[in-house]
Amino acid sequence: MMLKSRTLIGGWLVLMMFCSFAIADVKLPSIFQSHMVLQRQQPIVIWGWADRDESVTVTLADQTQSTKADVDGRWRVSLAAMEAGGPHALLVEATNRIELKNVLIGEVWLCSGQSNMVWAVARSHNHKDTLANANDKQLRLFQVKARPNRHPQVDFSGAWRTADQASVKQFSGVGYFFGRKLREELNVPVGLIQSAVGGTPVQSWTSRDAMLDNKATAFIVERFDEFLKTLGERQAKYQEQLEAWKQRVKAAAAQGKKKPVRPRPPTDYSSSRAPTSLFNSYIHPLVPLSMRGVIWYQGEANKGAGELYSKQFPLMIEDWRSHWNRPDMPFLFVQLAGYRLPQTDPNESAPMASIREAQRQTLMRVPNTGMAVAIDVGDRNTIHPKNKYDVGLRLARWALHDLYGRKDIVPSGPLFKKMAVQSDGSVRIWFDHVGGGLVVKGGELKTFALAGKDGVFHWATARVDGATVVVRCDKVSKPVSVRYGYANLPPANLYNAAGLPASPFRTDAW
Repeated sequence: MMLKSRTLIGGWLVLMMFCSFAIADVKLPSIFQSHMVLQRQQPIVIWGWADRDESVTVTLADQTQSTKADVDGRWRVSLAAMEAGGPHALLVEATNRIELKNVLIGEVWLCSGQSNMVWAVARSHNHKDTLANANDKQLRLFQVKARPNRHPQVDFSGAWRTADQASVKQFSGVGYFFGRKLREELNVPVGLIQSAVGGTPVQSWTSRDAMLDNKATAFIVERFDEFLKTLGERQAKYQEQLEAWKQRVKAAAAQGKKKPVRPRPPTDYSSSRAPTSLFNSYIHPLVPLSMRGVIWYQGEANKGAGELYSKQFPLMIEDWRSHWNRPDMPFLFVQLAGYRLPQTDPNESAPMASIREAQRQTLMRVPNTGMAVAIDVGDRNTIHPKNKYDVGLRLARWALHDLYGRKDIVPSGPLFKKMAVQSDGSVRIWFDHVGGGLVVKGGELKTFALAGKDGVFHWATARVDGATVVVRCDKVSKPVSVRYGYANLPPANLYNAAGLPASPFRTDAW
């Protein structure tokens, strides 16, 4: 994907404004600080700002590179790849001198998405035991602080902190458990960058160019641009609604009634739900930081729009890879957990299931991706299940198996591979990642359904037969499609011998 100039204009304007304050002092982005981790086994990219044509020298361990700031005051060097180790000092010298201390070389991962990625260790299961053992000088954490913006930004705020009770407490539970597992298995420094915002759709995390250049998503940006033309009118109406709401609050308080719901202000680019707004402020400033890859937990804000999400999500992955100029950058994500009521009719609408299927299709179609199945950690009463430990470990399994050569680790639960209709009208299903064998937890297999050419699904009986599952339904004599766990909160109970749940799936596109 080629990045066009139109969306970069805003970013360069911000950059020029930033540099106008730089005077002669060389500056670094906030991501470069003492106690940070730099990615091992990749060229180490360091960048910043200085006066136009100012000479800048960067030194790390036994490496030194010099360059000059360009006409916009931006400079960049690329140091040779290094193996894990440290601590090192990173020196940046121009008319002034910056020294970063206690810098480690290891594995760097970006942890992004919405609220289930934001969900802190302190709010997760067994957090007291986790925090009691949180001290690890080789694990470093960074939490991005920024605001949504209409234009690509060049920096945000935040600080690198060594893992201890205070820093781990408010860090992403999924991110922390993922990183802790890598530390245990790899025995190298690990740096985690949390850049996530609750309640946000995938379009907020995708660049404007990417969405406009894709026929399936261009309408999102175009429609929002039209919406902004009437923003003044909508804001005035909101103020009227707000005043009326305040009066209702007073009346409710006087009558001892429940406080009425506050009206929502009209969305603009200060909103984290606005298209591109979070890519601009939470992701763009990180480019071109050297890192191993991304872990991602998002999709709840797009529930019910699975067909569109099946295009949006792969587009976002491609977009990020394009900005980093790494078409194979590892991207590991979480398939949504169960939520709301169990399904009674296999033909019921299932907004969460549609997103899970889009995520599964992304895994099948987009190279160098991995998916942690979380269907068994869901909670009918909340979209924020507290079991972040298993989710983090399942992401780490993908990373350890695919990226770090640990072929003894089973990366996933069973994933649908193919189906065949048998002569007796049953359906046989094959899976990838059987992991030593298929296992049924809790009695008979549940939530399998079959449909004929009429597209009407009926509950079916299913049994494990070796490394396959055989599904049958007396009401469907000539099946053409099978579904498993295709519900908001299915009692899915198919696992592999490694204890990992099978991904829900469907074979139809109805």
